[in-house]
Amino acid sequence: MAIRRVMGIETEYGIIGGSANQVLDNYGGKGQAHENSSATNSSAVAGMTDEGHFGGDYEGQKGDEGIAKNVGLKETSPTYYYGGTYSSSGYSSYYGRDEMLANGARFYIDMGHPEYSTPECSNPVSAVIADKAGERILEAASEGGKIARIFKNNTDGFNSYGTHENYFVDRRNLKAFQELADFMTPFFVSRPIFTGSGKIGFSDERNMQLQRTMQDVLDGYGSLKSLAIGKLADLYNRVKDGLEEVIGKMGDDEFVFHLSQRADFFTQLMGLQTTYDRPIINTRDEPLSDGSKYMRFHVINGDANMSEVATYMKLGTSALVLDLFEDGKMRTLGLKDAVGAFHSISRDSTLKTRVKVRGQGEMTAVEIQKTFYEAAKGAYKGRDEMTDDILNRWTFFLGALERNPGQLNRQVDWIIKKGLIDSYKNKTGKKLGDTSVRNIDLQYHEVNREKGLFYMLQSRGMVDRLVTDKQIEYAVNNPPEDTRAYLRGELIRKNNASSSDWDRVSLSGHSRDIVLSEPFSGTKVEVGYLFDGRELTNEQLIAELGAKGYVEEKRYSRFSYKSKGGKKYGTRKRIQKVQSKDLPREKQD
Repeated sequence: MAIRRVMGIETEYGIIGGSANQVLDNYGGKGQAHENSSATNSSAVAGMTDEGHFGGDYEGQKGDEGIAKNVGLKETSPTYYYGGTYSSSGYSSYYGRDEMLANGARFYIDMGHPEYSTPECSNPVSAVIADKAGERILEAASEGGKIARIFKNNTDGFNSYGTHENYFVDRRNLKAFQELADFMTPFFVSRPIFTGSGKIGFSDERNMQLQRTMQDVLDGYGSLKSLAIGKLADLYNRVKDGLEEVIGKMGDDEFVFHLSQRADFFTQLMGLQTTYDRPIINTRDEPLSDGSKYMRFHVINGDANMSEVATYMKLGTSALVLDLFEDGKMRTLGLKDAVGAFHSISRDSTLKTRVKVRGQGEMTAVEIQKTFYEAAKGAYKGRDEMTDDILNRWTFFLGALERNPGQLNRQVDWIIKKGLIDSYKNKTGKKLGDTSVRNIDLQYHEVNREKGLFYMLQSRGMVDRLVTDKQIEYAVNNPPEDTRAYLRGELIRKNNASSSDWDRVSLSGHSRDIVLSEPFSGTKVEVGYLFDGRELTNEQLIAELGAKGYVEEKRYSRFSYKSKGGKKYGTRKRIQKVQSKDLPREKQD
């Protein structure tokens, strides 16, 4: 039987006009230092390694004024676009402040971007609330754009930065990771039809030319793994210059609207790396829990969504498909060219593209999704109210996408954005490649609720809501109450913690840690009485939580970060004289 699913989202935010360090340093919410207690570069598939990576950032360039006015919204200025001159504002500091917050989330810097990871959530609605709380935190930390402008998107035009989903899966019943990868690939490749955020991209021919240009530059640098950060910055600038030269020669008809912001940046089926040669299936094996029972399935192929409904459906359908896998309720579909299918489906806003499926001939993305939907409906309809809601929305989405995608112009990001772009083009006569048109692509994602195009639509009641502003504001400072995020967050709020990781909290002045290896431990129902107005000392907390089995001796100090081509490499260090043979078997790495 499928396990009870824990999920969450990590989002790297685009930034203009300031540094991630400035943004994080300005955040006034209560937090505590994050210290890794597990390796970050282990693979679920033996022999796979991450050979290093590099990332990008952008600074804005002023474009045409009045974009918002011309698409029927109030005017904001200045607007920005990508596809012109770039600089790497983030390279001076890849990593900086890194904190676990009192709401159970993590807020930190990665590759020059501010990154926010939601707390562990027990269901898709909870995760939507936590994800939206992250936007509010970024908006507050940037002072609404005064310190830097923040965008919840996935590309600066040349590079891509991620929105990663995380789902706990049952390791005990997982015979081989390859089986999970094969099962999930067709679903991930086809889901951009309702989870994609949309972007103005390039035609197939020009995209290949851009990839060749980038590869020519990379070949001149040898192994990325051996490059220092300064060399990476130089490499980024050289790649940028080469791509700008190609893009500068492009005609308007060579720009194409893509469903997904991320799909073009994926070139492999499976791998450990996340920022170069990206794989559709990421093999990172960092359970952040009891590794003998759980694997954290690290999904890197999705887009950042502004639409609450799109995020809900992205997480909800993915969780149902994982249920199908664990319960053995559906046979595996096989794509003959998954990477090619991912690109082709993303580049076709008519949704007519057909891809080769082993034993099934050719299928559209809608038809592939229908196969998963029918299996989920047969297995889980009537299980609970939220499952039925996801199934009902899923079939409605697929029917609309097949007959009239415009019906989803209040729920699906790429359709909402394309509607704005088409409206502006019709009013002005401008082409898809025009700077002012591409401004819309970027400004749709701005988290400042006074300037972002998505939020202007929301303020006018033109997009559907799933949750309330009150729920989001509460989640900015408070963790979910039905996962271990509750206990961790409350320990941070009450100033009991000296440092924290997802599954381990160090209490000030103590050699023993609070260990949260079970994702549904430490809930309000279980330990809320400890924080009901009483001010307990750490000694009292250790005694209370120790009686519940949450306390054990410290085993390792934090993982140190050593720069190898911009990648974090963990180095485990003993700080107690504890032999591995003396540790409980399920706790050994």
